[in-house]
Amino acid sequence: MGSAEGQENAVLHKLQGNDLVRAREYKKALREYDHAIKLDPLYSDAFNNRGAAFQHMGRYEQALDDHRMAVKLDPWDAVAHYNLGNDLQSLGQYGEALVSYDTAVEINPRFAEAYTNRGVAYFNLGEHEKAIENYNRSVHINPALADAYNNRGNAYHQLGDYELALEDYTIAIRLDPGDAATFSNRGIANLRLKQFQDALDDYDTAIGLDASLGEAYAGRCLAYLLLGDDDRAQRDMNSAVHLGVQRPDLFEAVDKIRSSPDLRSPAGAG
Repeated sequence: MGSAEGQENAVLHKLQGNDLVRAREYKKALREYDHAIKLDPLYSDAFNNRGAAFQHMGRYEQALDDHRMAVKLDPWDAVAHYNLGNDLQSLGQYGEALVSYDTAVEINPRFAEAYTNRGVAYFNLGEHEKAIENYNRSVHINPALADAYNNRGNAYHQLGDYELALEDYTIAIRLDPGDAATFSNRGIANLRLKQFQDALDDYDTAIGLDASLGEAYAGRCLAYLLLGDDDRAQRDMNSAVHLGVQRPDLFEAVDKIRSSPDLRSPAGAG
């Protein structure tokens, strides 16, 4: 452990790092956290926050190392366990992520975000009912957590409950109207419910918010096809492919719609 003065300076560097993370200056934030850890090598918060900066940069292995050190130094830090779970989930280690989320909610049973991300881990493992149970807990604790509704909508969609999925996406959009992915998700639900014009409107909004969202172009391609607008559908198909969408199921759906006129609505119909 460093001197009292060193520990005080470590806190200052950590706080400066936090400010830089909020400003999305992640490389500069890393330098501040490095200083903090050099001054106080047992400073769990500095490891935890440096790990979070690595997360933002997509450097999940380094984030994992920092969060493992953070929970070793402070085993009762629910946020550090939560962050460790997020690292593991980003690396596709869903079972291990569940263990970290379990610990986080044992320490803090009202940690809504931990329930949400534990739900995502269950979802990624194909356990959609367990995912919904966790999302339910999350929105019970924090009814304003848009991410929980969006993810619960995804789980309902996988179970074929498109009406419930649509309801959850709509709540998520009301809470966070700037999330392009949620509009794209609601577009899928509207397609499933044969509400093609509503789907088209959702995809338009998603693309307006994020013109690089390939899945939204893919979905809008289907909406245009189902509304009988082949030219715009083809343009969106090209955009989706250009943006890296690799969806054999999409191409199969396009071929099926093109060969089955009875699936379509007259242009402009809802």
